[in-house]
Amino acid sequence: MYIHAFALRWRPDADESRKRQARAEIRGFQGRIEGLLETYIGTNSSPRGQGHELGCVMKFTDRAAYEA
Repeated sequence: MYIHAFALRWRPDADESRKRQARAEIRGFQGRIEGLLETYIGTNSSPRGQGHELGCVMKFTDRAAYEA
């Protein structure tokens, strides 16, 4: 298994509609990317988040699937 984690900062002009769309598009990779097993998305509430508001984790079968 290979785990890919990433965090996003929103542009100052990103409204809630655009944020929802981005979340939906990330979730939409599930079932479309071969080897992508699970996708998790959530709001980062850590005071140490350095402005990153959205956190994501994707689990792949292996590194080769991630890189493809």
